[in-house]
Amino acid sequence: MTGVTFLYYLNNVRLKKAHILLTTTTRSIRDIAADCGFSSTGQMTRLFNQFYGSSPSKFRYANTVHPK
Repeated sequence: MTGVTFLYYLNNVRLKKAHILLTTTTRSIRDIAADCGFSSTGQMTRLFNQFYGSSPSKFRYANTVHPK
């Protein structure tokens, strides 16, 4: 129906949730990975980099406001 494998679809849903949590919370990447259903932080980091072209920590830093 979706034209992609179940695993690809599942990881896409998990990564979208991680994307939202990285930009709206200050929770640790480890906690976000666990909440999104990843078996490890490394797994989430590898997939996040493949989907978004950046590590979760670099993505979070680039998408948050930093005081001067």
